[in-house]
Amino acid sequence: MFACLAVLKGLRLPGLWAATQAYLDYHDGFIKRGLLGEVLKGLGVPLDHYASFAMASAVMLLVLAVLLLSWIRMSGVRVLADGMVVAVFAASFILTYLVQLIGYLEIPEAMLALLALMLSGTRWRLAAALVAGIAGVLVHENYLLTFVPVTLLPSILLTARSSRSWRGWLPVAGVLLILIAGVLLVALGASLTAQQVVSLQASMTASADFPPRGDFFAVLTRSAGSNFAIMQQTMLANGAWWLAQANAFIVFIPTTALFLWLSLRVVQDCHAGTPGRGVVKAAVLLTGLSPLALQLVGWDIYRWYALAGLTSFLTLTVVCFYYRPSLSLTLAGSSSGLRNLAVLFIAVNLASGTGLFDGYRVDTFPFVDHWRGLLEWITRGWQWAQPTV
Repeated sequence: MFACLAVLKGLRLPGLWAATQAYLDYHDGFIKRGLLGEVLKGLGVPLDHYASFAMASAVMLLVLAVLLLSWIRMSGVRVLADGMVVAVFAASFILTYLVQLIGYLEIPEAMLALLALMLSGTRWRLAAALVAGIAGVLVHENYLLTFVPVTLLPSILLTARSSRSWRGWLPVAGVLLILIAGVLLVALGASLTAQQVVSLQASMTASADFPPRGDFFAVLTRSAGSNFAIMQQTMLANGAWWLAQANAFIVFIPTTALFLWLSLRVVQDCHAGTPGRGVVKAAVLLTGLSPLALQLVGWDIYRWYALAGLTSFLTLTVVCFYYRPSLSLTLAGSSSGLRNLAVLFIAVNLASGTGLFDGYRVDTFPFVDHWRGLLEWITRGWQWAQPTV
């Protein structure tokens, strides 16, 4: 029930920025962020029709939900506080924000990461992280900071406990270096010239049945270095940026901190007496908070905080999956207090609502906007009204 409320708060149709971005493919040569469009068009999805894109986006969001539920079941995280920790995530504004990212590239990125995590109990864990990482970087280069750390965490946990030699870390380091090199190749150079962007925008405007977002195309001409310079200027000169930071911190960090604290407690209780506990704790913190580093190259403050909340929860599930044999013993003396804390977090999260994309606002109970949208869909002859942004 908590998940239903969190989902309905953020549920919406994909925005025009997402539709414009998904239209990119490799038809005229390699272009960064073109993999999703290439795959969808290869599957026969006509991305020049907004309704088709909206349907494909809904299917991907549904697949992500199925993968996430399956991984939660596999991980054993439901043992903690009789499932109340999972209830906190289900009710969280993190989930609300993830749902309103429908159509954006974080959805297929998260799908790839979850598929890799599902293979983390096999000897193919590193190969799965590498394959998912290559695909994820081609979907969007931010995959390196959002999901690569959490897909490598199972291998880090295993290596930290079983290997006393630096040679044991070579495979993990090798995968990470390959993915870093891939991001450098994709992100450091501008994908298109200004003239190519004008041509692409004109072609998309002529063929699509929705108006492409004109401000999107400037992104294709900027390198990661250019984005970094823009953000440094923003941090120094824009007071609204710091106000948004404070707001996002209040909304997302308490829940994120809860997941990280629980992860560290599990490591503390279950990793005792074995080498590498300090390394594991450091890896847990870096994995959960790594998406926040994206603020150095992008303005979307609330998105980075929401992704940090998601990866912190995934970090907790990975830790629980790895320590399953002794998981029932951890936090045994504090389950009652943890359940009470979880109730508080659930209440705060269900009351939260800020910083959504494209000017959207949280829809609260009784979700009048959703009923109105459904009625308009029926009266229009089962056709979605395109968003204005």
